[in-house]
Amino acid sequence: MVTSEHQSSAPAALAALSSAAGPRSVPFAPCPLLPFFDERLYLYAMIREDVRGGGPLESRAIQERFAAWWILTGKDDLPDHALTAEGHACLLEPVGTVPGTSLPITRVILAPLAHLPEARAWLEPDGTVGLKYMAWFLLAAVPMFRLDGLLSAEHRQWLDSPAGPQAPNGFTVLASLLLTFRPDLGQRFSAGTPAGLQSFVAWLRDGGLDQSGLGAYARPQRQGPYVSARRGAIPAPSRTRGVNLIGYADAELGIGEDLRTTASALETAGIPFSVFNLELDAGISRGDGSVMAHAADDLPFEVNLFCITGYETGRLMVQHGPAMFAGRRNIGCWPWELPRWPAELKVVYSLVDELWASSRFTADCFRRDGIRPVRHMPLTVLPPPAIAPARGRFGLPPDRFLFLFNFDVSSYMARKNPFAAVQAFRRAFPIGERDEVGLVVKAMRGGGDSPAWSRLMEAVREDPRIFVINEVLDRSALFALYASCDAYVSLHRAEGFGRTMAEAMLLGLPVIATGWSGNADFVTPETGWPVRHTLIPVGPDEYPFGLGTEWADPDPAHAAACMRAVAAGGPEVQARRAAARRLIADTLSPAARGRAIAARLEEIWAGGAGPVAGQLP
Repeated sequence: MVTSEHQSSAPAALAALSSAAGPRSVPFAPCPLLPFFDERLYLYAMIREDVRGGGPLESRAIQERFAAWWILTGKDDLPDHALTAEGHACLLEPVGTVPGTSLPITRVILAPLAHLPEARAWLEPDGTVGLKYMAWFLLAAVPMFRLDGLLSAEHRQWLDSPAGPQAPNGFTVLASLLLTFRPDLGQRFSAGTPAGLQSFVAWLRDGGLDQSGLGAYARPQRQGPYVSARRGAIPAPSRTRGVNLIGYADAELGIGEDLRTTASALETAGIPFSVFNLELDAGISRGDGSVMAHAADDLPFEVNLFCITGYETGRLMVQHGPAMFAGRRNIGCWPWELPRWPAELKVVYSLVDELWASSRFTADCFRRDGIRPVRHMPLTVLPPPAIAPARGRFGLPPDRFLFLFNFDVSSYMARKNPFAAVQAFRRAFPIGERDEVGLVVKAMRGGGDSPAWSRLMEAVREDPRIFVINEVLDRSALFALYASCDAYVSLHRAEGFGRTMAEAMLLGLPVIATGWSGNADFVTPETGWPVRHTLIPVGPDEYPFGLGTEWADPDPAHAAACMRAVAAGGPEVQARRAAARRLIADTLSPAARGRAIAARLEEIWAGGAGPVAGQLP
């Protein structure tokens, strides 16, 4: 594929992506890596299992695959922060030349061959890179993947050079290639004639390159925006005793509520804090501004509390670099719903000094790895605002016993398992036998082209007693919906904490829930109706990093029996409701969590335990 002094095979040419420059050891990596991996790109390679194809980063072939992916698309995912100056030079270093020319073949030019089958169609019959492939790369791949900043000066000079001694004035190699690959332009300008060629050159000068998708070649060459600036935009802590809450502070998501309820606990305990609000996809509602008065663009305190996933903590290292972690005590308040932490994500343990687990289930998961200290630190459930039932507001019948299930479709349908709630309800109350009951399926972000959502809607349409509410509700409206229902059911496969169940208990609703994972801390036979279950493997594409682990499959017959018992009412139902309400109020209140956080922070400050995280092993 690549020819320097002789032609080589395609696999050997792809290997030149790394071998020509030779391996280099870096202190944070367990293996030699390509020269352009800095610690952030290395971390991103570790957590992007989908890009690596599931293989270990220790493999040279996997490194080359990831390198090619970054050149094509990853650089746009991580702007300004992923490439060292040494790495930029490495990518532009020649690994061969085009036969019959002195035109260099760089690693950037070879990148499409690792990921795009169509790229290989432009190789010469013997599998080498020739002018045909170079033309395709420069005219198609460069604008498609924004590679103009990763072209060498030799390529730009070649494109700007005269097409030949007989070419009209201003007729460059680029113009010649464009006519060759765009016969429609040749016909449009009668390019077979001198006058036609001149009109074609004039059209290019007047904006034709932009119209052809090649506007980058009409502008001065830019240095790729991919060189890591190391600008350290986040300053060192300016104050000692306090907490920087890092997360989606105004997002109407469960993970956003984790941050907001933690802020309430800190405020109750009198602990100073600031809020570092993170960007989020445009489709997510960001209407909860309850803690935004504490928002700051820096991290003024010496304790960072990451109220986001471990994966997202890794992304912050990739995006902001070590400055976000340096000189601070870093604590991960990471949600996790499965019994084992993924091997692919173990690298992110090195970014935090300790972990605060919202449930015993999650704490046990982190402790199995034994890499960082783990503390069971339950989340907070805020007391509801003044509310009243509002069935009319939600189009619900006034005279039925209503079960409620509340979930976010973006939290993975397979995990939330709404189908089980529908199945158990219909099993407990067959149509025609019990019409005085109903099931409310409260969702948000449902719809679109999701096959799972379509299947759920088909199942719901078969029973007129099942009501679907698919909208984002603010906190007061959501609690009004809780108050409008008579019981709560969650037949999930896994929960890290189980906030919706805890909220329902605090409001006095009897709760029926899968008796496994995070909610098992508070849904017990004394406070609720834990549903029997068996453990089954997590299926392909059901949950990120889920393959090889397991979660619960709730027993529909037992769930149906629990629903009938709760609908029947009686002293036992009232006793468990009261016990549940007391437990949540006593153990998951802002005051309870504030005391626990304050005690741990005092230990940190009294012990003088400085930060150890922010550096990859």
